Amino acid sequence: MNLAEIDFSPFSRQWLGHRSILSLAKLRRQARTWNKRMYKDKVTITRQMRGLSTFANLGQRVLLKMIGPLKSQLVVRFPIVSPEIRAFILSRFDPVRDFSIALALQTIKREQLPGDMAELGVFKGKTSSLIHRLCPERRLYLFDTFEGFPAGDLETCSRDRRFDDSSVEYVSSLFNDQRNIVFRKGYFPETAIGLENSRFCFVMLDADLYKPTLAGLEFFYHRMAPGGYIFAHDYTSFESGRGVSRAIDQFLADKPEKVIELPDTWGSVVFRKL
Repeated sequence: MNLAEIDFSPFSRQWLGHRSILSLAKLRRQARTWNKRMYKDKVTITRQMRGLSTFANLGQRVLLKMIGPLKSQLVVRFPIVSPEIRAFILSRFDPVRDFSIALALQTIKREQLPGDMAELGVFKGKTSSLIHRLCPERRLYLFDTFEGFPAGDLETCSRDRRFDDSSVEYVSSLFNDQRNIVFRKGYFPETAIGLENSRFCFVMLDADLYKPTLAGLEFFYHRMAPGGYIFAHDYTSFESGRGVSRAIDQFLADKPEKVIELPDTWGSVVFRKL
């Protein structure tokens, strides 16, 4: 509040005498002086803050420049992957999730877990291609409509076109070696018919929505090899009304497994089948 702008006249007429009026005038003069000092101090503080901000930004740029050449060594000390895989992961949008996948697949190999692999929600196939590169000797099932979200699965809107731009042909072109790649195009879990007796060691759930995520858990959970990994994307994401987290929390409510949150871009989680 600016004290110099306060109107004391009502109080002076009703409550105060002549001396008080003189005191109020003095108070106004002091208030003007205080306001000038406060403004001066504010300008000084603002300039100091700008200087600190500039210094901090400069320091950040210098630090990033120093760390830049060491990025690959800092990020990918573990898991140990080939230079080709390391470069591929670092060129992608979410290296934290990708390196977590690489660690899981290395553990599956080391522990010799039986079973196939699957991804539910393929879209452009970037994660699928990484999984296959890391473990080409295992059969990889790719489940997707390859036409976007089915209208019946949407909860918060009547149409969502985010993932319409996909096709089996495009994803197929990402694999130099298509042996062990099995496309299952259509609505899940109908596309899983015939796999009732299959076992799985690794599953990536990236369906974004509540209904297909729950369907994926219901199908794959009881078919996982002990120690097998189930990853789920978008668990902590607010997209799609938190459909993924609702589905997982509901499904695991009476199960012994607990999810582990990953600090990746879109909030993935992972758990191992007990």
